Amino acid sequence: MAKEKGSAAQPSGPFASYPSIEKLIDSEDFTLVNQNFTQAYEALEKLSRESGGLKKTKEAKKGMKAIERVMDLLRELLKLKYQALEAAKAPKKG
Repeated sequence: MAKEKGSAAQPSGPFASYPSIEKLIDSEDFTLVNQNFTQAYEALEKLSRESGGLKKTKEAKKGMKAIERVMDLLRELLKLKYQALEAAKAPKKG
């Protein structure tokens, strides 16, 4: 695959790109994400309380934990974004 001209902003090498996540972090508009995660979490919470079998309850709890982890990761990405912005503003020594 040949590199396109004008892609200097793209890192070279085996880096993964996640444009949807990048756009979400840049815009900081988490309204839709929060709504969807809240609905999913509430549905899983309801499933975890039902007596539909141990496996169903365990799987629902795993799903709830996964949603919590994703939200933690998004918070961490925002934190890193702000740290990078602060670092870019700081005068360079040297």
